[in-house]
Amino acid sequence: MNMRPYKSSFNFGQNLKVLRKKRGLTQLELAEKVGLTLRAISYYETENKYPPTALLSAISRTLEVSMEELLGVKKLPDLPKNGRVWRKFKTIEIMTPRKQRQVFDFIRLVKNQK
Repeated sequence: MNMRPYKSSFNFGQNLKVLRKKRGLTQLELAEKVGLTLRAISYYETENKYPPTALLSAISRTLEVSMEELLGVKKLPDLPKNGRVWRKFKTIEIMTPRKQRQVFDFIRLVKNQK
């Protein structure tokens, strides 16, 4: 499965806090459910530090989210099965914005033909 970070400014601590609150848990409740102290959860939320992998797994299970969601990673879109189409797409991607609009307009025209 191809994965990539959502963006470089991803903040694990903020994400953990948002997901915890979505589940309606206090820091203490989350800490008790995963076997940590309140101070540890507070540290991970405010210092933007990642807990050990085993704890990440326990936290994701407790918050009922995937590890990918907890870590701010998303699945890449599926690549086209037709390699020729993919190569053409990559060619369009490096064109100037004006040329891209022309290609998209042409595709729209062909698509809408009866």
